[in-house]
Amino acid sequence: MARFRFSLLNLVLLMTIIGMGVLIWRLNAESATLRAEAVLYRQQLGHLSVPESEADKMHAIRVDSEEDHEWRYRIYLPEGHKYRLQLGVGKLPGKTGEFSQDPAKYYAAISRHSSGISTSWEPGEFVLVFRVRPVQVDDDDRTHWSFESRRIGEGSNGMFKSTVPWMDDTRAWSSSSSMVLHTQESFEIDKPLPLLTVRRNTVTENPGGFSAKSPPVNEDADGFALWIQAQ
Repeated sequence: MARFRFSLLNLVLLMTIIGMGVLIWRLNAESATLRAEAVLYRQQLGHLSVPESEADKMHAIRVDSEEDHEWRYRIYLPEGHKYRLQLGVGKLPGKTGEFSQDPAKYYAAISRHSSGISTSWEPGEFVLVFRVRPVQVDDDDRTHWSFESRRIGEGSNGMFKSTVPWMDDTRAWSSSSSMVLHTQESFEIDKPLPLLTVRRNTVTENPGGFSAKSPPVNEDADGFALWIQAQ
């Protein structure tokens, strides 16, 4: 029977192979960490990182704005579809029953029971700016509000003007209203991409100031909503 012989050279080769394996493993682990950090830094700067496996989905992230009543989002809409930016101003339904389970039915109900505007949007990656501002006061001291949307570098893409009496008191505006936050989110193409919902708070005057109470999510409330819908 032949005897197994393990020479010093074989030992050196084995140790070298093990060392290279450990080095490759560490490099891969460090690369994965760096890639994750790069994605995080891009998101913190308001950039999107769309993986190839999710290129058929809509993606969005909120971008900081220094203007009052202005919201900014970086959005990616995949090719092969037509899109519409939807704005509904009026009575927003509470999220009960099928509305709480099916976003498409919820936003369809907003479209039916509110005023607003629907504008065509092209696919691609862009920054959407949505701004709400008072534009004039008529003879009856009613403030007219302008709801404006545009893609950075492309000018105005849609504008809707209306008197919305409850909005004259901005304390009644819901404070936590953005549906897309500073972390990138993906959305299936057959579902709405909900960007923003503002619902009317109940404002109560107190001796030392005021308090604002948000309406329960399952109850109807005055407000406005902004979302993107694939056709």
